[in-house]
Amino acid sequence: MLTSTKTHPTLAIVELMRVLVDEEDVPWDTAWTIVTNTFFFTNHTVLPEALEKWAVPLMEHLLPRHMQIIYDINMLFLTCAIALSVTDMIFTDILDIAVEKKFPGDREKLARMSLIEEGFPKQVRMANLAVIGSRKVNGVAELHSQLVRSMIFPDFVEFYGQSKFSNVTNGITPRRWLDQCNPGLSDLITKTLNLPKDVWLKDLYKLEGLLDHVDDPLLQKRWEFVKRYNKERLAMFVEKLMGVKVDANAMFDVQIKRLHEYKRQTLNILGVIHRYLKIKKMKPAERKKVNKKVVFFAGKAAPAYHIAKLTIRLIVNVARIINKDPDTNQYLSLFFLPDYSVSLAEILIPASDISQHISTAGTEAEAHGRISANVARRSLVPFARSNTKFAYVPGGPIYPGSVNDPTTFPPPSKTHGSYHWAFERLLSAGLVPLTAAAFVTSGTSAPLLDGILGFDTILVDYLHERKFPVLGKVAKWGLRTATVGVLIGVYQFNTNDIGLTELIRGVWTA
Repeated sequence: MLTSTKTHPTLAIVELMRVLVDEEDVPWDTAWTIVTNTFFFTNHTVLPEALEKWAVPLMEHLLPRHMQIIYDINMLFLTCAIALSVTDMIFTDILDIAVEKKFPGDREKLARMSLIEEGFPKQVRMANLAVIGSRKVNGVAELHSQLVRSMIFPDFVEFYGQSKFSNVTNGITPRRWLDQCNPGLSDLITKTLNLPKDVWLKDLYKLEGLLDHVDDPLLQKRWEFVKRYNKERLAMFVEKLMGVKVDANAMFDVQIKRLHEYKRQTLNILGVIHRYLKIKKMKPAERKKVNKKVVFFAGKAAPAYHIAKLTIRLIVNVARIINKDPDTNQYLSLFFLPDYSVSLAEILIPASDISQHISTAGTEAEAHGRISANVARRSLVPFARSNTKFAYVPGGPIYPGSVNDPTTFPPPSKTHGSYHWAFERLLSAGLVPLTAAAFVTSGTSAPLLDGILGFDTILVDYLHERKFPVLGKVAKWGLRTATVGVLIGVYQFNTNDIGLTELIRGVWTA
């Protein structure tokens, strides 16, 4: 049994077929039955970049035998009888069916389901190959799995039936993302619940016991002490790495994501620019009333992703201006932390007061970062339409400003008020300064502006300014929102333990 995560390893299907047929002299139908009962395909995103297409001329040049096998699989799948992978299939089953036989005369469907995409040059659709060559296909979140069935592979769902496609919600391990990266919080939870650590780490439902202690002033004080320690640890790390002192008394606003337009780091940095300009215009007496904020970005850009690299450059340029401005730098500072890694995330997440998850709706398949942020810190996950999966805790209390606040999620359209709010406010106060030499280097602003104005979902549904409590009064609010976050983890998310169990029972042995 082998699980293919995304389409990168899909060629293994063809390689196993080659080994069985060419080297082991296994008959084709028998070999295909073995192959389609060996592989399982996990799709992680609905974005085209993860649904690879490889040029046929390149494949024919580098792997001529593999390309020949792909042609054979495609012909048999589309037009002839072949052993196909279905969920109730055993090794001896042969399914006498083909796309052309099941959908006679539907040439468009035949073209969509083909492994070869016509064009110049022709392309091998690795995602289609992964579906055809796998026993089961699963998404990694309920909404994402629905999109996989309805948007990416609807023809294959119609062909194979719903049973081949399932959902296994991805999870994280609390042993790493709570106990290891935030030992102070882990110890506090252990003492508060009066349970051995191994007990609640293996059964997160035990965290419901925290609800009985939310209003305990002593627990609030200890909770705040743990948060303070984590923030000071991050401040020391930044000072050592970048030579800049960070005010641990400020609110830490963190976005750690792979750099991508749909993850909307651009939207976030526009918000930072807007905040900077707003503070800059204030009188000294007015600035003293502003909540201090330190904004952190971290993440990596794909080597060939030009816009993502320009976004990093923009963030760095904005940070250079903001951090050197004596009028504002004690109220707002900005950092892009280089060389993002899991080790860096283990420092950033426990220290965050706000964790930004603002991807456009329907694009964020997984919830690793959001789950990690929920269990490892005390605060909130800001609103994003992609976060609707875990917006509510069944029967739980409601705390304003937290993910449990039952605000509706309007559709991301140009007619919605938040769209106009974003453009009116951000175009005037955020985008315009992008053309100024102070914020950008040559060649940075034009591509970013063109991308934003041509791809409006980067800006829609921008979170309105919410009146978060000042840090001096945040202990109780932080503890309450953290409790909500923990309960969201209990009710809406899987740990890796649960996810692996579901894979074993519902996919691998089904």
